Amino acid sequence: MWKDNSVPYVYLKRNIYYFSRRVPKDLKRYYKQSKITLSLRTKSLKVAKAKSASLATRLDDDWLTLRWRNNDNPLKRYMSENSNSSHEPSSAPLISKAKDIYVTAKGNSRPLTFAQAVDRAISNLERRMKRISM
Repeated sequence: MWKDNSVPYVYLKRNIYYFSRRVPKDLKRYYKQSKITLSLRTKSLKVAKAKSASLATRLDDDWLTLRWRNNDNPLKRYMSENSNSSHEPSSAPLISKAKDIYVTAKGNSRPLTFAQAVDRAISNLERRMKRISM
């Protein structure tokens, strides 16, 4: 195993370059292993450097997303206490009520097929939302 410090996260094994990076401690629960190691499938240092940079950037982006999802948001300290209103019920109308309002407002001089198309679109939306929530 040969490691070239000029190319981060890359080492050489049997003339093939590999990418290896440890998973941060705070994100280990999301991964099966504590270390990510995979073959870059190349014998060229130049190609390995490009592939490893791409993989490292992708991992950094994924890790940032996971951290933000866990409320480790670096901008959190700038937000007020009242900004987290996800626990309060929404004052927005239900989709069925919104549909009725829309059809009443826009469908006065339209044919019957207009209301049928709106009903079909809302039904599809409700079905998809039900699938997502399962």
